[in-house]
Amino acid sequence: MEQQGKSEKRGAQSERQDHGAQTSEGAGKLYVVATPIGNLGDISARALAVLAQADLIAAEDTRTTGHLLAHHGISAKLVALHEHNEMQRAAELVARIKAGKTIALVSDAGTPGISDPGALLVERAQQAGVSVCPIPGANAAIAALAPGIGTTGMPASRAMPIKRAPGSLMPGVPASDTSATDWPVCSIAISFPPALRSLCSCNTMSLA
Repeated sequence: MEQQGKSEKRGAQSERQDHGAQTSEGAGKLYVVATPIGNLGDISARALAVLAQADLIAAEDTRTTGHLLAHHGISAKLVALHEHNEMQRAAELVARIKAGKTIALVSDAGTPGISDPGALLVERAQQAGVSVCPIPGANAAIAALAPGIGTTGMPASRAMPIKRAPGSLMPGVPASDTSATDWPVCSIAISFPPALRSLCSCNTMSLA
């Protein structure tokens, strides 16, 4: 516990120094912050420091992010950024960053822009010359490979549409020895592994 406290303190000090340097130059920064994919404790001290010190947090769902912040005792100003308003919101947020504000971008779970909103904001920020800093965190693909599955190369990764059968999405899997990670939506996640097993010769499967 003492070691964890020291780690969190170092993370907070580092981000305060970085944040201060950006502000003194008159330009803010966009942090792309990975959030937990299940357990609310699966978030780094650095990520918590960024969320606590940001002038604004752009969240896919402010209710979900609000719950995460409350769990960690963080009070912050939130604004919604999702698939329905990202085009308009991106311009507003980039303008705020260029005016000196530091903004943290988060999705409901995982890393923004990876099957989640946020990619357009990052693109617009880079086009405007804004500094973009990724804060890594929980990774569903790596977690799925961890329980003894392993991989001999970079695994193929895909998001699974809800209305398509597993067989129509993986034409190369049965003949391949490489690992593959897939993201079925929650409503089909339980029935998905048996359907996938019938398509390939793999001996071990993990649902993460």
